[in-house]
Amino acid sequence: MAIADGFRDKGIGSLFFRTIFDILKEDEFNYVLIDIENQHIDVDEAKVKRAQFYRSLGVRELKGMGYTAPPLKGMTPLNMIIMAYSKKGDNYLDGRLMREALKQVFKEVLQLVYG
Repeated sequence: MAIADGFRDKGIGSLFFRTIFDILKEDEFNYVLIDIENQHIDVDEAKVKRAQFYRSLGVRELKGMGYTAPPLKGMTPLNMIIMAYSKKGDNYLDGRLMREALKQVFKEVLQLVYG
């Protein structure tokens, strides 16, 4: 998901995600997972700003969790990181358990999507 250039920095993305997080707090979920381009590799302003945006919403990077997205036609592979939002706060992000669950999920999803 992305906000069109002319509408960025107007609070639309923040409002959207805060609304989603508020709705999900009433539901039976524990985490929202988000993947973004790795801002630590081939650093550029857009990647850094994107990571800062999610951090400002309480989304935290899962250290050591990332993957390389297979390239779309005519593109190069993208190095991605995984971030998570917990409805219960940072203290409920058990990194070890999260990593093991995510490894299995991403293995299955990537196999389904990319064969």
